[in-house]
Amino acid sequence: MIEKEFIVPYPTRTTIDLRPFGDNARLSGCSALGLRLKGARLVAMEGEERIGTYGYAPKASFTAGEYAFFVDGTSTFVTPSNENYILDGPLTGAAVYSDLAGKMTYYLLTQGRLYLLDPEMGRMTYVSGVGGGTALAVHHERFFVAKGNVLCYGDPLSPESYETESEDASSIPFPADGGEIFALHSFDGDLYCFRKREVVRIRADAHDVNFSLTRIPFEGKEIFPNSVRLCGSYLAFRTERGLHALTRTGCRLVAAADSDFTFYDRPAAGGMGKYFAAAERCGVPCIWVYSPEGEYFLAQDAEALAGGNAGVYLVHGRAIYRLTPSGEGGRREYSFTLGLRGSSSHFSVEGITVHGKGAFSVTAATEAMRETFSAEADIEHTLKKPLLGRSCTFCIAAEGDVRMERIRVHLRRIGT
Repeated sequence: MIEKEFIVPYPTRTTIDLRPFGDNARLSGCSALGLRLKGARLVAMEGEERIGTYGYAPKASFTAGEYAFFVDGTSTFVTPSNENYILDGPLTGAAVYSDLAGKMTYYLLTQGRLYLLDPEMGRMTYVSGVGGGTALAVHHERFFVAKGNVLCYGDPLSPESYETESEDASSIPFPADGGEIFALHSFDGDLYCFRKREVVRIRADAHDVNFSLTRIPFEGKEIFPNSVRLCGSYLAFRTERGLHALTRTGCRLVAAADSDFTFYDRPAAGGMGKYFAAAERCGVPCIWVYSPEGEYFLAQDAEALAGGNAGVYLVHGRAIYRLTPSGEGGRREYSFTLGLRGSSSHFSVEGITVHGKGAFSVTAATEAMRETFSAEADIEHTLKKPLLGRSCTFCIAAEGDVRMERIRVHLRRIGT
């Protein structure tokens, strides 16, 4: 009996030589469904569940509290309540304000108006007497609204008190050469202001009017506006150099630009501690994912993404989906073909061991023989009858949270 063990390879377009089998052995046709690479292991990745019909491709997305907002022109679709609202212009910002009693109030911003939204009741009204803007945030119970390169703010505990049109408005003007303010995020006790060519951290306590401004350096020339997202313990954004993660301790490049991926100018998303962006890899649409554990991609096209407290959502093919966390539901499958070069080379497959975690359904098939059986992780399975052939295709499938670390194939060599 010859036992051959190899680390599970990730799907690739090229044939992988298996040195333990000798120069005339090859491993090919590797493919993975619902699995991603983590170190030298394959682990379960995110799944998806359909939650409603959408109908158009959004141009932008925002999140506030438990809700995600997808925007196409004057139309704004809100999920998970799955309601559609018509505004006076494209949505430019969304925020949630929680008062001292814990009541949640949602605000939507356009260039011309501020709206008050009650998603549970399906009602929306606009707030009179105040103007619109290009970005919106609630920070330390105070409203901050950007209008071009000027940041306006209101009184503490009075979110609707700001006024962008008045000459007496409380505001912070930024130099025009940095571009307009397109994103505001309250994060880790500070307010972060994003423009094309700069990130500014603002120290603004609830009753403080002497704000402290600090410019945060980053690698790259310009920030992509659709890329700025809050991802739990860090703020993330992309430049032409790659993905940056911003925390209280500073900003660093965590994923350098990869020539294999071309990113679409579509809304990114932050959720589950990860960053999601619509891209294509070798011409095929996908979702590029960054987590502190590493980078990977999901084989899914996303016309738009949005993430928040309630999860990560994607729009595709007139439908809206919610990504399920890694390991929840869904089929996980790994396939590969083991073969030998040379017309006189044959082998018999007599068993297999899948090292890792979980229970698997394994199908092994040669040119003329086939067997399907159940296998527990780390337990050797012996086939009822050896499978003879010059090549054997294996399909290892499972449900839920699984891990594949190594595969041990039990072979008997026949011929030379």
